[in-house]
Formats: sequence, C-alpha cells, structure tokens
Amino acid sequence: MAGATIFIILAALILYGVAMPLSFDTHRNHGLRLRILHDGFAMEPSVPVDFPDPSLIRHENGTWFAFATNSGGRNIQVARSRTRNILGKWERLDIDAMPEKTWTSGRNTWAPDVKRLYDGSYVMYFAGEMPDSHQHCVGVARSDKLEGPYEADPEPWVCPREEGGAIDAAGFRDPTTGRQYVVYKIDGNSKGDFSQCGTGTGDPNLKTPLLLQEVSPYDGSTKIGAATILLDRIPALDGALIEAPELTIRPDGTYVLFYSSHCFTDPKYDIKYAYSRNVKGPYRRASKSLLQTPHFGLKAPGGASTGGEMDWLAFHANCKDNGRCMYITGYGE
Repeated sequence: MAGATIFIILAALILYGVAMPLSFDTHRNHGLRLRILHDGFAMEPSVPVDFPDPSLIRHENGTWFAFATNSGGRNIQVARSRTRNILGKWERLDIDAMPEKTWTSGRNTWAPDVKRLYDGSYVMYFAGEMPDSHQHCVGVARSDKLEGPYEADPEPWVCPREEGGAIDAAGFRDPTTGRQYVVYKIDGNSKGDFSQCGTGTGDPNLKTPLLLQEVSPYDGSTKIGAATILLDRIPALDGALIEAPELTIRPDGTYVLFYSSHCFTDPKYDIKYAYSRNVKGPYRRASKSLLQTPHFGLKAPGGASTGGEMDWLAFHANCKDNGRCMYITGYGE
C-alpha cells in the first residue's frame, strides 16, 4: 500500500512537471546571481587618471575605445586600448571628442555613451549643463568617425527641467527584436539649490527614476511612444539617489539593468543590478551589490558600462589623488 502511494505521488509530480508552462523561468524563483570575475587581488586601473563614467565600444578593427566625463580640459575624454586585449594597455588620447559647447554651458559635460548606427555612423548621448543653471539635460551628438569630433544636435533631446533635468543616458539595441532604446535618469536630486546629493534620503518627494525610451534604430534619437519607468530609489537601500543606468541582455534572454546608488561622494557609492524577462520590466533587484567598497581594494565604484556583446564591465572608482580612474573587469553568473 505504501509503495502504491509513493507511486501515485511520483506520478502526480511528473504530470505536474509536464503541465508546467513552457515560460517557467528558474531566474524568477532563484534570482539572477552575477559575480565579478577577478582573481581576488586588488584591481589596477586601466586608465590611471581622472576618467569618470566610462562607456565602452569596440572599433571595427578589434581595439576598444572608452569615452568619459569632462576632465583635463576636455569636454568629452577618449581613451583607446593599444591592442585587441581589453585588459591590456590603454592610453588616453589627446583629443576632445566634442569640443563645441552648442546648447550647453560648455562646463560639466557628463557620462557620454557612444553607439554605432545602421549606416555606420555614430551617435553619442551625453549630459550637458544648461547655461542658466546647474541642472543638466540629455543631448545627442553625431560623427562619422568613432573618435569624433561629434557635433551635437541643436537642442537637448530630453530636458525635464521641472523634475530636475536628466543625465546618464545610454543606448541599447535589443538583439532579439532589433529595437533601439535609451535608458536615462531623471536628476531629481538637482532640484532646488545646488547640492551633490539633493535634499536628503528622507525626502519623500525626492525622485530619481531610471527611464527607458524606445527610439528609431536609424537615427538613435527619434522617440517611439512614451518613456517607461524601470526603477526608482528606495531610500533605505539607495540613499539619496540611483543613477548611471546601463541595459544589457544575457544569453538566456534575461535583461539586466546595472545602476549605481548613493551619492558619488559617499563611500557607499556602488554598482547594483536588477533583471527582468521583459525589456520594459518589471525589474527585480538583486539581493546585494555587485561591487562596493572595499571589494578588490576599490573605493566608491560606480558608473558602470558593459562591453556590448562581451561580458566586460568598465566603471570608475576613487584612486588616491588622481580623481576617479577607469577600471575594467569581467563578470558572469
């Protein structure tokens, strides 16, 4: 009798398994767990000078380029790998990728991200400071050459001044659909008087949502439909803000949204991620940060960018008297 009971239970379990929907996803039950692929020793910077908010793109010849926030007298900084090995030697180029200030103040140009369009030209998303304010808006610039110079469109692309402006735009082409998107941050902590971290973590009106906007894959900027909120700050987890969104996709079709939390001047500044089976969400937060102080000897790592089809992560971290240097590492499950 006991044997027959066990048989019935096993049969029911097998039938249940067969009847389970094909869309069943183990990630939804157990969570996507990413980790940094490093040997455990302290990381050394790839660009050992001030090179904040780096973004990666690979040239057609196999070498890598990185673009970064203004520093060293350059509006947009450019660095290049000397070989095809992304972990090899890098050099910061003596050029300014976007020398003209156009609609911006010409100061504090932040977080450039470069993507290649279908016609072979390049589009750059950047955060430009408004001439009459400390607030920023997202702009778009274009060039036929990867290293530039880039010429900005005459007007900002996204500029919600009443919400604090917008920063940290990054492009993403979905390989499963061919659709093109841009993620960016509403810079709510820039409302009111100038303060790096806004009005404080306890302010219920302080919003810094990360948005997703579909765009034309041909020009990278013509908006298609309305923007979608992917994530917003949780004060107890994120402090004053979340920012620096970067969207990518895993081989199994899981979308991963990297982002940073806390103010960049805070040692708690870090790199987190959330994930979803739909590009528009909802996104589930990972249970812990991917990188934070003092992992691998790093201080305040953040502003991450992925290496496109490769599992490489570029980011900045404080490096003594050199400002925020660029680091590169692999990541995976």
